[in-house]
Amino acid sequence: MRTSWDMTRILWITGRRLTSDLASSTEIGLFDALESRGHDIEIHYPGDSDKIPFDRDGIHPSLNNSGLRGFKSKLASKSAIKIITDASKDDAPNLFVDWRLVPWMSVELSNYPANWFIIDRGPPADSGILGKLQWRYWMKSWRIAGDSASGGMVVSDEHEKIVRPHSRQEIPICSLSGGVKKSNITSQRRTKPDETLNLVYIGRIDRNRGVRNLVSILDWAEKRDIALNMHIAGEGDESESLRNDPRIIHHGFLDSEDIHLLLSQCDVGLLPMPPGPVWSTSSPLKLAEYAAAGLAVVGVNHPGHLLPGSREWMDLGPVDDWWSKGISRFSELSPEEWNSVHNSATTAAKELTFERLAERLEGFIESVR
Repeated sequence: MRTSWDMTRILWITGRRLTSDLASSTEIGLFDALESRGHDIEIHYPGDSDKIPFDRDGIHPSLNNSGLRGFKSKLASKSAIKIITDASKDDAPNLFVDWRLVPWMSVELSNYPANWFIIDRGPPADSGILGKLQWRYWMKSWRIAGDSASGGMVVSDEHEKIVRPHSRQEIPICSLSGGVKKSNITSQRRTKPDETLNLVYIGRIDRNRGVRNLVSILDWAEKRDIALNMHIAGEGDESESLRNDPRIIHHGFLDSEDIHLLLSQCDVGLLPMPPGPVWSTSSPLKLAEYAAAGLAVVGVNHPGHLLPGSREWMDLGPVDDWWSKGISRFSELSPEEWNSVHNSATTAAKELTFERLAERLEGFIESVR
């Protein structure tokens, strides 16, 4: 039986550039899942002048964009203010707002006539002066949300723990992990790899994500005569140095379909992100995508990389040597053991589909009406 929530209107303002941000599949996946469940939803995002906009009803590149780091969110918020002001004139929809835009919209959000929710897919990941500035705005966003938001959405229980001191009052918070399309969960039987194990990392190629360890893995494997192929997909401040290593197959930025194809050709997904307030509280989208492809996973051991019941298909190790035990273990599996790893991974992925996340989101918003 359908409830009144089933037909609720949702206006989603995101700071992610949906045509160029690998992590934007969360917005697209939830948009599709919510729309398929009967919701009237639209997303507004900053357009990229060099990218073709989404040819989709309800997804609009209508926010101002800036190429200057540190000014992107402020500029985008100016056009977002006009959008939510127009939405407020009639029957205002539920409003989702990316934390990055909240500091410049506090007046409009406090006066918004319907429920609004802060969306936090992870605290700032940049380092240096820009990172410190972003942390200041992140804390300000949650203070504003604590004053006037109906609720907030984070990616994990650990994430909620660092949010709570800044949200002032106990506003309701819902954890929504990284997700995956149900159609991307492979049903193909995983066969034992050839003698060469294909490793893959997808995501931002930034130093603070621990990607320099990908070179250390290759050095370690060469000393032990373990045959590996190292695939990476993404861009970032370490892209050029890794491109210059002839042992690494650098695919550059790939869209979601090409990511899916690449993962289908690999054996082990890598999670090099180190412990700390950013990655230990995260729920990396790449983990859900690795699981959907039926990959074994090797990574750093911290809460952001943990999933319930993941011992068979995941192997997490200490930050200074997280790869050796897992790669050694997975390189020696029998065909039957590889198939068991594949089945365990895809079973875990079924709990991470956007359809499941949409159900949880529905229940949360209904609870705070």
